[in-house]
Amino acid sequence: MAGYIVLTRPSAQNLSLAQLLTPYTSAQIIDLPALQINGVPWSSLSLEDQGHIQNHAQMDLIFAVSSNAVRHFSRLIKEAGLSLSARPYYAAVGVSTQQAWLQQGIIPAQVISPPNLQDNDSEALLQHLQSLGMTQFKQVLIVRAQDGRNWFTEQLRAQGSQVHRLSAYQRMPSEFTPEQICQVQQALDSQQTTWLISSIESAHHILRLVHSLNRLDSFAQHRFVLVHPRIGEAIQAFVQQATDSHLVIKPEQFSLSNTESAHLVANLLRS
Repeated sequence: MAGYIVLTRPSAQNLSLAQLLTPYTSAQIIDLPALQINGVPWSSLSLEDQGHIQNHAQMDLIFAVSSNAVRHFSRLIKEAGLSLSARPYYAAVGVSTQQAWLQQGIIPAQVISPPNLQDNDSEALLQHLQSLGMTQFKQVLIVRAQDGRNWFTEQLRAQGSQVHRLSAYQRMPSEFTPEQICQVQQALDSQQTTWLISSIESAHHILRLVHSLNRLDSFAQHRFVLVHPRIGEAIQAFVQQATDSHLVIKPEQFSLSNTESAHLVANLLRS
């Protein structure tokens, strides 16, 4: 039976990853973006948010929660007629976000991320900032989507930082086409299917689709490549709640990966 690899990241990221995967696998690769990423235009920003863009050079630290946040923050900088300032430090939790800052021309010495590539979360970033000395990060700008975890903001404020948040893009659940739903059904018919899921929001949207097809039992037999253990916990909780704990996904079905392309490819190709 033919195998499948289901990529659920935004289309541009799926495309580049699919190009890397294709020479090494006969599996059918399904492009299934779970979320739509829509940038917030400059004209739609509040005066306060426009001020954050215009005065970003006065920040001590600018933290982008994802590579999408980097891309849309940089776009807003250009829409404001500015260039990224070399003065602030720029923070990232994942390899792809770190690389996105570098691609925008930020020098490596100004990019802060957890030393261990596997520690791609806010907890590890906070610990690293503390090791560097929090007194140098008094003014912090967090660039993110319209919503997200507030834990990092709360922790920074508790340590004396003044934190500003900027919603540079919006994440909306994708409306799957009949062709995509058909591809999902084919993947669910196979016992050799691997899913790449990179956020809890993506996981929930995919799970709602699978549940609507009455195929959670098949889904629970598959393999999952995740970028954080919390995603696996969310998948397990959804499946157990929806099936009254009749279904349990085994821990060995989950593989953790950082967001570096080569690492994702290696994990997706692992049998």
